[in-house]
Amino acid sequence: MGWHRNTIIPSGMAPPRLTFFCHPLRHLVGVCLFVWIFSAWGCSPRIGIGQSAVSGPGIRLEEGLSVGQTFLSRHRGLIGIRVFLAPQEKGDGTIRLHLRENPFSKVDLAVAEISLQQLKTKGFHSFTFPPLINSASCDYFFFLEFRGTKGVDVGTAPGDTYLEGALYLRGEAQNLQLAFLPQYDSTQLFLGLAPFLFQCIGILFLGVWLFLIPGWALLFLLGPIRDRLSWAEKTGLAAGLSLALYPLLILWSEVVGIHPGSLLGWVPSGIGLLLILWQNRCWRPGHFPLAWSSWSRSANFRPDIVLIGLMALIFLTRFYVIRTLDMPMYGDSVHHTLIAQLLVDHGGLFKSWEPYVPLRTFTYHFGFHTAVAAMHWSSGLGPARSCIWTGQLLNGLAVIALIPLAIKLGSTRWAGAGALLVGGMLAQMPMFYVNWGRYTQLTGQVILLSAVFIIWTLMEADEVRLPQWIPLWIAISGLSLTHYRVTFFCLFFVGALLLNTASRANLGQYFRRLLLLALGGLLAIPWFWDVFSEKIFKIFLNKMTTSPQQLTNWDREYNAIGSLTNYLPSHVWILMLLVAVWGLWIRRKQTAVILLWWLIVLFSANPGWFGLPGTGAINNFAALIAFYIPAGILGGAALGWLINRYPQLTHQKWPQIIFLLLLTGVSLWGAKERLKDVNLARNPLVTRPDLRAADWIRRNLPAQSVFLVNATFMMNNSVLTGHDAGWWLPLLTGRQITLPPMLYGIEGGPHLNYRQRTNGLYEQIQTRGLTDPVVVNILDESGVSHLYIGQRSGWALLGSLSLDPRQLAVSPWFRPVYHQDRVWIFERRKN
Repeated sequence: MGWHRNTIIPSGMAPPRLTFFCHPLRHLVGVCLFVWIFSAWGCSPRIGIGQSAVSGPGIRLEEGLSVGQTFLSRHRGLIGIRVFLAPQEKGDGTIRLHLRENPFSKVDLAVAEISLQQLKTKGFHSFTFPPLINSASCDYFFFLEFRGTKGVDVGTAPGDTYLEGALYLRGEAQNLQLAFLPQYDSTQLFLGLAPFLFQCIGILFLGVWLFLIPGWALLFLLGPIRDRLSWAEKTGLAAGLSLALYPLLILWSEVVGIHPGSLLGWVPSGIGLLLILWQNRCWRPGHFPLAWSSWSRSANFRPDIVLIGLMALIFLTRFYVIRTLDMPMYGDSVHHTLIAQLLVDHGGLFKSWEPYVPLRTFTYHFGFHTAVAAMHWSSGLGPARSCIWTGQLLNGLAVIALIPLAIKLGSTRWAGAGALLVGGMLAQMPMFYVNWGRYTQLTGQVILLSAVFIIWTLMEADEVRLPQWIPLWIAISGLSLTHYRVTFFCLFFVGALLLNTASRANLGQYFRRLLLLALGGLLAIPWFWDVFSEKIFKIFLNKMTTSPQQLTNWDREYNAIGSLTNYLPSHVWILMLLVAVWGLWIRRKQTAVILLWWLIVLFSANPGWFGLPGTGAINNFAALIAFYIPAGILGGAALGWLINRYPQLTHQKWPQIIFLLLLTGVSLWGAKERLKDVNLARNPLVTRPDLRAADWIRRNLPAQSVFLVNATFMMNNSVLTGHDAGWWLPLLTGRQITLPPMLYGIEGGPHLNYRQRTNGLYEQIQTRGLTDPVVVNILDESGVSHLYIGQRSGWALLGSLSLDPRQLAVSPWFRPVYHQDRVWIFERRKN
């Protein structure tokens, strides 16, 4: 035996060394870091998100007239504003820009000016000033004034082209926007990312604590199956099992009459961590050098490094796009955040949605919401911010969950890296989910992939012991509580597996194991005992019994497939098709299972193709936005097959360098493309002007105030949805509104015809107008005291109620009490 730094090393073995730093990978890492730092630390200012559209003649800026704009600075180091200016006549004069905190401030934070003689052509011209160090996520107002003999035109666009501010003319907010772009100092912008990176690290630690440790502990029950898995496979499985555990704990706490509250954020992970430490009690810190040496010399080192790098890139892109987002986006996020808030308020499950909205039943799936509540209890973040961060954590885990199935098909860890590349970098799904707030399906799909892998493994195993079924029972029951449609995806996989692998010789064994599998559903029985008697189950039965001939035109249009590139880019569809053919050609049976599984999913969304009832029970949208799953699995398998066929790609120097450079280039290009998937300029319902208005409401209006808000009829005119921040007022201000969350279509209200009365109010307003006596009487009965028009009210859909502030401002029935940017609040005048 020999000694090296107090660690016992067997004789004949070289001392452990950090071979990574003597490896060709170091050159690749160095090049990537240099390119990244150079691009971030370049000398030229960076252009931020503003309003670049120019339409109409604009506004003539003349002496004595000021034109201003409120806006959101998203980064540190604001160094200037680019404004679209169009000189019309030659003349002398200067244009001065004043930067202030808000339109009502008299203190200049910065001043910049340019001479009229500098304006040779129309276009964006820069007003620069010393960088503002603390400008990240701050609201500002700038205005322009002209001194001279000739004026200049300032570019403008309609009010709905920018969501975070408005044009101000003579101190009054207009339904217009200036054409402007903020500029940031590159160095300060780069330095401003440091707090964000620390925040990301903190969120990742919380993600490991909440969504990996409990499931990792449960993996010990798999016994020998677990011992054959790599760390990456265990990570994917642990994510699904952890997420499945939380709704089950909440449900059974309710059954026994306990509301766990903040314990949910600490006890499951605490127990899981103790179990993990106990299972690894023989490990000592002194083992690390030898373990590192063994790993760095193994064939797994290169794919593991790539896996780690891709995981980091996936989470970085997910976190970066939401760093300045204040509230979750679009309509689904309203009820997701509200349910999470109610879980926090009650410390567990609930029936009544009061004091936020007058709903009296709760039958919606709640797995994602328990994860958000756990995040809130662990981090102290509010439910809205917890919803955003949890959603993005799960967005990354939804890709990592592809790894076990990809490795099963590809027979190498490189297949896992391929799955991350395709599912996380090349496909816009699931990254795009954040635009809709489609978090519940996302959560269900993380659990789905864990359940599918365990089902597949147990069904193929020669011998299965009873404890090995426990993780599967947790996964299946948790999945059924997390997303009802995705639960059917799991059942379809079981059918595909039976059709592909069952034979007369093992049919009896298959059915015995299927019976054991079905026992997992018993854990969720207390929930579905109530759901089966409620409206949501009746709606499902109605769809399942509706024949293709009975479908309305709206049903057919709603379930139309549309363009396939809306769900995956064309190159990913082509890749998936080619890999499917390749897998069948080389007789990979697992390929047939995956293909048949997703064909069944697609057919289930289109039973009318075969003349069967059930259209709409599982719609094409839900099925197709999940097609990143087969794309990632098959794409990963293809990389595994390629590496197995050409091992020199990872073992010979120059092929390895070329391969890794290509992989890195594709990954970085994919990351850049994924940053474009999230549209912060269009999809938020709540903007900074709305948050300021909500603060004003809390400080100035009575707690019993009730607001009429904008709404749009959806789902064949059966339910209403909001299209601005008015829909969020119960959560933002604690005040009541006339529009409940979208789930009022399936949940029970305070009376039997609650949905009809809610819809009827808006139908009457649309047909009669706000001042009709019938409408006035309904508003009085509903207790409506105010009207709210949000910053993005101009985004109203066809056939919606969009309150017009110009008409209301001159009406004797209403009095404006608040107007900043494009947000209006009116008070109803009582006669």
